[in-house]
Amino acid sequence: MQGEISEQQRRYREEYLQSGHWKAVREGALRRAAYRCQVCNSDKSLDVHHRTYERVGRELPEDLTVLCRKCHNVFHNSGRRTHQAPKQTKPKGPARAPEFKALTRENDRLRAIQERNRAAQAAAREARKPRVVIDRPSMS
Repeated sequence: MQGEISEQQRRYREEYLQSGHWKAVREGALRRAAYRCQVCNSDKSLDVHHRTYERVGRELPEDLTVLCRKCHNVFHNSGRRTHQAPKQTKPKGPARAPEFKALTRENDRLRAIQERNRAAQAAAREARKPRVVIDRPSMS
C-alpha cells in the first residue's frame, strides 16, 4: 500500500534524523550552502537531502544537497531531479536569430573600442615615462 513506510524508513526518520550525529552533519551541509536552497536560492524551510543512502551515518559532503521544502517536494513527488531552467545555447550556422547577430555586432564594436582604449593608455604611459640622458665622456 502506498503511504506505508518500511521498518528501515521508520528507523531512519525516527532515530537517525533525530541523532546528534545527523544534527551536526546537517548543520555542516547548511553552512556549506550558506543556508540557501541549492536549486532556487531560498532561505526558507531548508531540508538536507541525501543524494545517496549508501553512506548513511558516514556521509560525505557531496552526498548531501540543501533544498527548500518546495524543491525537496518537487524532487520526491516527481521521482526525478528538480526543475532547472533550460540552458540557453547560441544557435549555430545560418539559422541564427537576428538578436544574436545584433549582439555579436555590438560585442565586436565594444571589443574594438576596448582595444583602441588600451592602445591609447599604453601610449600615454609611455609618454609619461621619464627619459634618462646619460652624458658619456668623450674618448679622445
